Amino acid sequence: MTTVQSLAKKHEVPDQIYLMDAEMAGIETPEELRAFVKKTYVTGRAAIEEANKKDRTRLVAPSESQFDRIAAQLCATSKKRADYTACPPIAVLRQARAKQDVTKDGTSWFGSRPMLGNKPWPRTTNGVPMHHWASIDLTELAAFERPPGMPDNGKLVFFAHAIGEPYEGKVIYVADADAPTAPPSDLPSIFHNSHFPFARCDKIESNAPTAFLHWNVEFLRLPTDDGAEGPSVLRPRACCSGIA
Repeated sequence: MTTVQSLAKKHEVPDQIYLMDAEMAGIETPEELRAFVKKTYVTGRAAIEEANKKDRTRLVAPSESQFDRIAAQLCATSKKRADYTACPPIAVLRQARAKQDVTKDGTSWFGSRPMLGNKPWPRTTNGVPMHHWASIDLTELAAFERPPGMPDNGKLVFFAHAIGEPYEGKVIYVADADAPTAPPSDLPSIFHNSHFPFARCDKIESNAPTAFLHWNVEFLRLPTDDGAEGPSVLRPRACCSGIA
């Protein structure tokens, strides 16, 4: 491995950063990505060292192996777009808490505990329990345009593991459940650093919360101008695959 390759490997930028830059620039093909990389990022030992000194590592061009990974992900995204169609987006809004009884009100919410029925609590590929982020009642979405085949009732329950690698998530469809599911005993606390109020000297206190604050939500269809480009989300043309 050359010195330049060693420098680039030492300060390798995550694939997601390059993908985000490419998406913002409207890049869709490997050829467009190659031109974008050449124009946007730096190469060569001197340029890489200068970027590292200025804490601007994200300006370093991806390695060839990393470029191939990113290009493959771009191709996969482009193929996905061909199989999906755009529909108006739905905003998920936190409700005002002043007049809420969060223990009773609302059938869709952020944080707290999910209702999984007989479904198992999801875990990462490393076996770590994920955190519950949101539960969405599908009956509340009946008035909105939705993917064909999406159920009219039940809940979509969103989980994510975002306190460290692997950064993974999962969406579970629950047809019928009426009671909160107890979390697994090894569910980690929601934060893991010294800035967290329940941490002292980078050690998590025993009473640190393992769930985010409960917050009821409501839904709003975002406006778009007919015939003009506006906010949109992708929905499958024929089915709802990928939901557990």
